Amino acid sequence: MKGIRFKLLIYTSLLLTLLLLANYLLQGNLITRFYSINERNKLINYAKEVSEYYPEDIIKMKDAALSVARAIGGRVSIFDKKEI
Repeated sequence: MKGIRFKLLIYTSLLLTLLLLANYLLQGNLITRFYSINERNKLINYAKEVSEYYPEDIIKMKDAALSVARAIGGRVSIFDKKEI
């Protein structure tokens, strides 16, 4: 009986460890990827709105971009399509 209990404990522990590892990997990849894609799309849409709202006034566009950069804790760049 001791051998069966020990094997059952080992196999249960291995199964639990495997399930926890699979859960961690799936959550880490799927949720992070989904979140980053949504955030990137939001920022792209916001940049389009800003560029349409301030088509000729680059100073106001720069101020709006800087406020977005401060809000997300990142960097926002403005490019002129004439120079590309």
